[in-house]
Amino acid sequence: MSATTASPALRWSTVTLTARWLLRQHLRIALWAVAIVLLAVTVAVGLVDRYGSVDISIVQFARQGFVWFPFSMAIMMSAGFLNVHVASGLTRRSLGWASIAVGLGMAGFYTVVMTAALQLERAVYGSRGWAQQITDNAPVFADTSQVGWILVDVGLLFASAQLSGLLVGISYYRLGGWWGTLVLPLTVGPVLVVTPLLTTPLLDPLSSLARVPIAVALLGLTAAAYLVLLRRSPVRPVAT
Repeated sequence: MSATTASPALRWSTVTLTARWLLRQHLRIALWAVAIVLLAVTVAVGLVDRYGSVDISIVQFARQGFVWFPFSMAIMMSAGFLNVHVASGLTRRSLGWASIAVGLGMAGFYTVVMTAALQLERAVYGSRGWAQQITDNAPVFADTSQVGWILVDVGLLFASAQLSGLLVGISYYRLGGWWGTLVLPLTVGPVLVVTPLLTTPLLDPLSSLARVPIAVALLGLTAAAYLVLLRRSPVRPVAT
């Protein structure tokens, strides 16, 4: 049965099949990344306590790692897997929807890990009498007790990293090196503006909560741009 005549059920089964494979690959690497981050945080807290005083959150700095490492993984997924996927008899449509689903799922995974780590750190700091100040630039939350805002803030940020990574990767694949580089302000833009979008005075008097749908709409546009470029991308022969 050809891809153009396949039933909707068959098309969605290929999406599920692709998503499961991608998710296994991402989770395997993500678990190692999380283990390394937790080890680094533990060592850093111990060193600061030994040679100085602990007065800021150390976990907060993992936020950048959970943005740019998954971002790079998403680039590799969208730029490097298309040939293999299509050569296996599957469609660009299934790859597009599966990669978006996996990207958002992994964003949720990193969001839960980050939030849980901040709460664990808060408990440890409280038991030791340490201050857990947030010094990261322009977060929506000012205190780690604001669990709801932590989930919103890092959740949108991590989702933007995944979707921007997909868009950057397929842009380089589809447009080539020069154009892929020239459009970087647009393709990387979502991951750079999502958190500031929730705090910038340019949108006053809108509350942070009222700005969340704007951020979600931006992510929707990013995903749509990725799907359009993916479906128009030729399958290039692999050099041997």
